[in-house]
This record gives sequence, C-alpha cells and structure tokens, in this order.
Amino acid sequence: MRTTLSSSNILSELLNEIRYNAMPLAKGSRIPLYNVRVDGDTAVYSIALPGYEKSDIQVRCTDNRLIVSSEAQGTYDSSHIVTSFAVSPFSVSWQIKGAKVSNATMSNGVLEIVMQRSVSEPGDLVPIT
Repeated sequence: MRTTLSSSNILSELLNEIRYNAMPLAKGSRIPLYNVRVDGDTAVYSIALPGYEKSDIQVRCTDNRLIVSSEAQGTYDSSHIVTSFAVSPFSVSWQIKGAKVSNATMSNGVLEIVMQRSVSEPGDLVPIT
C-alpha cells in the first residue's frame, strides 16, 4: 500500500530533522553556546561569540553541513583571574540536509544564521534553467 504525504507533512518532517540534528560536531577547545529556533520553513541558529569580530568568523555550507569556524587566537592577559570570553580557534558543524543559508548577521557578539527550507506544492511548476 502506497501512502502519500502532503507538502505540510514533508515540511514538518524536514523541520524535525533540524530539531534532531541540532547537536553540532565540534573541533577545537570550545563549543560556543547556541540556540536553534524553528518558525515555519525557517530555522535560525543564534551562536554566542563574545570577543570575536565578524572578520574572525567563517560560515560555510558544504556536503549538507553548516560549518561555523574561526582561526582567531586571543592574547593572554595575566590580569584576568577568569577568562570566559577567551578567543580561540574552533569549528562547529550541523547537518542541514535540504536547507540553504539565506542570511547571516553578527551583532553584539551573537552570530545569527537564517536557514530556509522549502517544499514545492503539488502541481507547482519548477523552472528548468
């Protein structure tokens, strides 16, 4: 017996994939704090990167993965007893099968990456280029 899924069910399944794949793979000495918010066909990754500049951060999409990384290395300040905002190299990645980055902004130490997922409605014409 063959079952058909409506486009809203397909979209729901795709967004659930984002939720279940919200744990990143990490390399380096730190995993930045982050939130993933899903609203309709949009997922917003908010990543806390205090002490980093926009120019320190690289955002890439390759092989169905969103990769956020930095090679920046902060300087050691012996006057600090605790250094929670230490700038050091890191790389984190999330599985994002079927999604694309539509926007990335950084403000007040928070990087926001907006991911879009879209599903064609039955009968929608797909342009051939």
